Amino acid sequence: EAAKAILKTIHQKEPITLLVPDMYEDRCTFVASQLGDLGLKIKVEVIQQSLLREQISQNKVALFWATWIGDYLDAESYLAMFYSKNGSPPNYTRFNNPAFDQLYEQALTCDDDVLKLKLYRQMDAIIREEVPAVPLFYDEVNHFLQPNIKGWQTNALNLISLKTVKKS
Repeated sequence: EAAKAILKTIHQKEPITLLVPDMYEDRCTFVASQLGDLGLKIKVEVIQQSLLREQISQNKVALFWATWIGDYLDAESYLAMFYSKNGSPPNYTRFNNPAFDQLYEQALTCDDDVLKLKLYRQMDAIIREEVPAVPLFYDEVNHFLQPNIKGWQTNALNLISLKTVKKS
């Protein structure tokens, strides 16, 4: 309901163009239709992935579809995308918040895990409130194993190590 109220205040004459690589056209068409039901006009335009990346890096795109997965198991991997001094990439949204940047810099040099987690939570709260990005979903991976496979492990990044796997 809050989203509907906000969208009613937008007097949109022309559709906003959502640039997408061809492999995500169906998803984006669905998202555009859902936003259309709320009164927001979105035009989906398919563009070559390399050209899209180039235009995003040069700040020539207002709305785009992107996917990404963390590089390593630390919140900093995600938070780096919103640190203003990183530029684009990885800060494709051009997010700039001095309070966020200060917390980020403090977390980089922090040796206290409890304090670092507190800093991460503060940064996360800022991001949720201010960043012009909409996480739609996170992939879920299922692994099907035969009962005689033991020692199978994966981690939050879905990196698989076969060092401990044994067949009984």
